Amino acid sequence: MDYLNKITKLNITSTNLHQEWNRFKRDFNYFATAAEISKKPTEVQVSFFHLAIGSEANDLLPSLGLSDEDTKSLKKIQEAYEKYCSPKRNVIFQRFIFEKRNQKEHETLEEFINEVRTLATTCEFDNHEERIRDRLIFGLIDSNLRDKIMFSKENSPGEIINKLRAHQLQIDQIKEVNHENSPSKPFTSEETTSVDYIKKSNTQKKPYKSKLPGCKDCFKRHDPEDCWMRDKFCNKCKRKGHEASVCQRNVLINEVSKNSPPKLSDDDLVYSCDAVKRCVNNQSVWCQNLKTGNVFINFKLDTGAEINTIPLSTLNSIEGDKKIRKTKIKLKGYFGDVVQPVGEVELSIQYKDKSYKENFIIVNQNIKPLLGLESCFKLGLMKRIYSITKKTLKFMNVINKLSLIKIKIYSKD
Repeated sequence: MDYLNKITKLNITSTNLHQEWNRFKRDFNYFATAAEISKKPTEVQVSFFHLAIGSEANDLLPSLGLSDEDTKSLKKIQEAYEKYCSPKRNVIFQRFIFEKRNQKEHETLEEFINEVRTLATTCEFDNHEERIRDRLIFGLIDSNLRDKIMFSKENSPGEIINKLRAHQLQIDQIKEVNHENSPSKPFTSEETTSVDYIKKSNTQKKPYKSKLPGCKDCFKRHDPEDCWMRDKFCNKCKRKGHEASVCQRNVLINEVSKNSPPKLSDDDLVYSCDAVKRCVNNQSVWCQNLKTGNVFINFKLDTGAEINTIPLSTLNSIEGDKKIRKTKIKLKGYFGDVVQPVGEVELSIQYKDKSYKENFIIVNQNIKPLLGLESCFKLGLMKRIYSITKKTLKFMNVINKLSLIKIKIYSKD
């Protein structure tokens, strides 16, 4: 009879008494079947019921309007509690509550699924499973996940719920990876010797301060309007009126490092893969659409980065199994903000009818997917020029005319 102690007592103060009664009735029926109490005398059956339901619910029994004869029948007692706990419901109001139910912040997908299923039991839907499916999709707090599931080919109620549970499993795995990656002690330089990184330098080139009197552009004495540099073009700040040798504008320096770094301070133990930015007129980045799995992803091509990165939201849009591994790589953003990697994953990238396996660091931030130097060369997106031919010179002249970049060409003469 130890099973009797495992039945939770009926909570008559519950805000959802109907649901509470259904739970108790289900558990008691399981116990009655296992203990075969139907074979016992009626008085014993009633006693088991009173022991299981609890003292608070038993105090309610005299007010249920049962006769002395009825109090000796288990069936009559259960019908009286059923009537008390399950008054006639307002189905319209129950459906209103159902349709308002959205996933709450920090609520897992499994908890959300169970709550929606419970609310649906009081709504008397004809298309029960389809209404549950629709509420689960429209109530998702993650808009990217909602859009992905809404337009998927497999949209039966069972398949949708399986996809949500698979997504929750992936989230739990990512949390576990993050927990394992959290260092229990400070990193040392020996622990990070095998980590590739790009470190933002704290050094800035100080503006040149002339001690010479006279013109601020050429440092010679003359009338302001007669400066010989007034028509010169600066290659550093891209402004007219002086040359790069006397430019006084600050320049931010970014330093690229690999493998055994020098001894680092606490602030230098987090590294970056987004610290190099290329500017050509108004075009700040070079990008390429590449097919990854079932989707095309627009990657930024960064020759200053030695690793590839992909945001978690973009990774989730790729269908199929993605095995996320732990990573020791630590990242820092372009302006010094710390980026905690989620892990790393190997993805198949298709370019010009060829498939390449590339490793990516996963970040849980809204950034552009990045393809580093090594992968750019591997896919043939960039090439080094070792010699200049007449064809190359012609190509450079075309670029100069288009004002994309300025290339100075020198002859041996």
